[in-house]
Amino acid sequence: MTTNRRPDSPRRLTLRAAVVTATVLTAAVLTAAAFAACKNLWIPTLERDKDGAAGPGPLPQYDWVVTTVAGDGTAGYLDGIGTAARFDNPGAITMDTAGNLYVTDNANHRIRKIANDGPRTVSTIAGDGASGYNDGPGAAARCRISCGITADAGGNLYVTDNANHRIRKIANDGPRTVTTIAGDGTPGWLDGAGTAARFNDPYGITVDAAGNLYVTDRGTDRIRKIDAGGGVTTIAGDGTAGYLDGAGTAARFDRPQGITMDAAGNLYVADAGNDRIRRLSWRQVN
Repeated sequence: MTTNRRPDSPRRLTLRAAVVTATVLTAAVLTAAAFAACKNLWIPTLERDKDGAAGPGPLPQYDWVVTTVAGDGTAGYLDGIGTAARFDNPGAITMDTAGNLYVTDNANHRIRKIANDGPRTVSTIAGDGASGYNDGPGAAARCRISCGITADAGGNLYVTDNANHRIRKIANDGPRTVTTIAGDGTPGWLDGAGTAARFNDPYGITVDAAGNLYVTDRGTDRIRKIDAGGGVTTIAGDGTAGYLDGAGTAARFDRPQGITMDAAGNLYVADAGNDRIRRLSWRQVN
């Protein structure tokens, strides 16, 4: 059966129990918005209809817009407001639960904070600008080439002090007290309690919800864990540079660097020397 319905006459669309009516033009451009029993379904007018009546207009377009949060592009050291501040070879970055950013400013040997305020105020929370090793209140502490940084739920920061072969904590207290939680400063490999353990070129770091830290020990080709009590263990890698999947310390890495964890507790590692991304999952293996 045929009808003489005009091409631009209303069409009836039936979606389960919801009925939506829209005007369809010969150019296939929608010219009316309709709501039915299904209230979340909206068909917008994209252009003017045949009588020249204006509709809602074109659908919005989205893209990733890049802006500068902090730094004026000149290498140096200067605290201040957002793009008036200066950094020198900033490396790793993390965010706390309040939206504040923390950056390892490597050539300045400092840890910088970019506040989640209107002007994005930049301040220094640790490091006096000299390369070295010293625990103490933030401004009096010293570090050497901090390659990784992460924040726990309490706002404490943890940094891989790469050239000092140590893992440092910056407490979320008034003076931002810096302490060493693992590593004795001698490059090597040794599991054990806190500062009795040894690392060699620790690089990436992440933290889980229980406060356990995970570190890519680049110089020993291993993945290390620092539990909430300070104990250091090796969870993956046999210490030989190479490529091998498998269970824990039977696996092999080659200069592992970045590391992160998903909500399910799986670890992901950037295995730089192998040009691969590796996953560590806790599961039964027998």
